[in-house]
Amino acid sequence: MFDTMYDARGVGLAAQQVGHALQLTVIDVRGIKDRPSTMQIDGKFVELEAHMPLVLINLELKPSSETFTGPEGCPEFPGSFRRDYTAR
Repeated sequence: MFDTMYDARGVGLAAQQVGHALQLTVIDVRGIKDRPSTMQIDGKFVELEAHMPLVLINLELKPSSETFTGPEGCPEFPGSFRRDYTAR
């Protein structure tokens, strides 16, 4: 998974994106500037890069009340990016 993500110059990849019906995601945001990402462990904010690369299995996401706008890409369409993607 990491090799596929790195080859596509991505920062995250879900197993379903590469044809595997698993709740598995890999993430590596080391060196990425101007990202709105934060990470909490046991309710306390931690230094994100200290926990990279990261493998998430059967993850549970909690939606944020904040809205973020930034670039978004997809390994299925290399070189295609939305610079104005908005996520919450």
